[in-house]
Amino acid sequence: MRAVLALALSTQVFGGWIRLQSAGVELLSDAGEKSARAVLDRLQEVRSVFEEEHPVGRVEVRVFLFRSEAALREIAPTRNTKGFFQSDPERDVIVLQAGEGVTREAAHEFVHLLLSQASAPLPAWFEEGTADLYSNLSVSRGRALIGAAIPTHVRAVQTSKLLSARE
Repeated sequence: MRAVLALALSTQVFGGWIRLQSAGVELLSDAGEKSARAVLDRLQEVRSVFEEEHPVGRVEVRVFLFRSEAALREIAPTRNTKGFFQSDPERDVIVLQAGEGVTREAAHEFVHLLLSQASAPLPAWFEEGTADLYSNLSVSRGRALIGAAIPTHVRAVQTSKLLSARE
């Protein structure tokens, strides 16, 4: 497996925002350099692992990492989201809220971007399942672990009422 190297090609700071760039990813954030670099590193890690089996071609994405929930809420498609992917003819965009779980969310949305490059539209259930499958991948000693349990999902299953066959 290729070594993952998320070397920022350029770093700029303006008006409390930081701009990082690396291998087709432009990341703009008001959440601080540490959070921004963690997200950038995560995207490069996912790309590297995904490309081992599925060449993804050219990816150009702009990532916005917001510090505040209020900023994300102004543009998010749903109220409970911590991030989303939006395809655009000019450039694809991923929008995230910094905080706990942001690197998992970043990986999830990046997989949506990669899947959007498929030659035919994929069913929503397949895209969501695949994005969750890769969202918590871990790489250690040249090996990738994909599909480990997601703690928030496990808690939801343990505490929620199961649906009946009719439901």
